Amino acid sequence: MNFIPTGLTSVRLTALGTTPVLVIIGDYATATRFWHPTLSAAAGGPHANYFDLGARQNVLVSGPYLVRSATLRGSTLALTGDLDATTRLTVLGPLGILSVTWNGVLVPVIRDLVSGALKGNLAGPKKTWSIPDLSKATWRYADSLPEIGASFGEEEENKSGLIPADHTTTNNPFPPFYGGPWILYGGEYGFYVRVFKSLMNDPIRLTAMFNFVLQSGNLLWRGTFEHGADIPAPSAVNLSVSGGKHFAYSAWLNDHYLGASDTTIMTNNDSFTFPVEALRQGVNHVTVLQECVGSFPTMFR
Repeated sequence: MNFIPTGLTSVRLTALGTTPVLVIIGDYATATRFWHPTLSAAAGGPHANYFDLGARQNVLVSGPYLVRSATLRGSTLALTGDLDATTRLTVLGPLGILSVTWNGVLVPVIRDLVSGALKGNLAGPKKTWSIPDLSKATWRYADSLPEIGASFGEEEENKSGLIPADHTTTNNPFPPFYGGPWILYGGEYGFYVRVFKSLMNDPIRLTAMFNFVLQSGNLLWRGTFEHGADIPAPSAVNLSVSGGKHFAYSAWLNDHYLGASDTTIMTNNDSFTFPVEALRQGVNHVTVLQECVGSFPTMFR
């Protein structure tokens, strides 16, 4: 074959004594509108939506801007998704599929004799909307970091789920270098997802491997100190944070942003200067928001 494809072209390759092969050829624009949704297994179960575990049937859908789901109900393929314009729909799937619905509406289709695909047209959205006056809209928002606000007091702290980091002992064979006598490993306080386990029959290595925890999401640390006329004002804070290679964190003094650290090493030691105007009379807080997607490559040695 030596040609430049336009749109979608189906070619059936046949030879005596062999199983025919259907080749689907499309240009770049067509290829970006190809979808391969999983057909859920009819028997259901926890793996019904996972191919090679529960689901066994394939379907290819070409045309829509987005295909969100595909469900086979008897001989009807129910598709859901989004359109950005009137679209030519092409469905390649089991021959038992006789009809197609799109977002609950039956789509008139015909079967292509070469490819066996079902083809039809989907009407695009009606572009008759009006843009609202956003200056008159009622806006709502949620504070994503209330812990740095002046109104975040003891009552809010008790409701927030913050846990006092007051452990002084640990089973971790790698004691922290700083922060004593308190143990400031997130895993000590239940903030972890899973533990990597060694498959090797080496009890010493296995013990070490069990202590490497892969944390997920963010950790928030909140330290407290007092400042007043009879207490010298601190000028800076030194933060030693461990999060694996390529982790990061941000720091605040009360509601004043101190800075961030993004590193390729597993532990960072950073100093942040305190602006005088950010200090409060009485109780002050240093807040550290740590993302925990760093890796610990030494655990795989």
